[in-house]
Amino acid sequence: MSFPPPEPDPEDGFAPVDDLDRALRELIEHEHGAGSSGGVLNDVETPEDLTLLAGWEVQEHKPPAVLCIRAVDFREPLVGRRARFWLTSFDESGDLIALGWRDGLRIVSEVQDLRGQLDRVVEPTVSVQEEADYYRALSGVKSTRRFAVGVSRVWVEQYVSQPDLDDDLGADDEIAPSCNAWLSDVVDDPGVPRLIRPVPARSAHALTGRRMIHVRGEGTIATGLRAVGEPSWTHDGTIIVPVVDEHDWYLWTELSNNMRHPSMRSMEVSSLWVEA
Repeated sequence: MSFPPPEPDPEDGFAPVDDLDRALRELIEHEHGAGSSGGVLNDVETPEDLTLLAGWEVQEHKPPAVLCIRAVDFREPLVGRRARFWLTSFDESGDLIALGWRDGLRIVSEVQDLRGQLDRVVEPTVSVQEEADYYRALSGVKSTRRFAVGVSRVWVEQYVSQPDLDDDLGADDEIAPSCNAWLSDVVDDPGVPRLIRPVPARSAHALTGRRMIHVRGEGTIATGLRAVGEPSWTHDGTIIVPVVDEHDWYLWTELSNNMRHPSMRSMEVSSLWVEA
């Protein structure tokens, strides 16, 4: 014979299951800015911005976004620019199978016409390098590889400023981008310029190797950084992320592994943004 479970004794310090479920729902609704809890949970008023609970400062300044634009439409010098290459695949009948990207490139020449000088070159080209080879060449390494690619397939990546406040961007979107943001690439014309907004480092996972943007409290911005570890605590409770300058990220093999990398330092996670 089975018996119903006994009712919890309030003196035991346990709340009924219904109360726990209700509290959990209220917390979730509060984090998402919805619900009817009115910002009160278990009779304790919580801050409207939950980042304050973790000791994070609310950012007053926005980092730059990355604008991707075709090289043929770019009106400034190309050498040194970050770039990506537009990959295509066709079947035997000439129908397009797929489109894709090869990023992590640097442009190392202006537009040049090599038709008749190189095989399979049917349009003006620019020369590109893998970023690792680009930084090795800057450090004096000889004979780094470069490739001539059709300029119509090259897109330039550049930083552009964002307005301090976007009318169509709410506080929740600032902390965690819309879960449907990925759909923009499904419906947008792949040939038009695209804007890639960075996300707060505290809302991203697996930071190691990611491009970082540092926004200082007074609004100055530092780019060209790579995370080389995950967040950790300091003795005073600050959450930090180790970073290095991007050239050190690629040139680490040129330095002694037993020595501290000159540009390696830690930064507060609340001041870091991740290039998405």
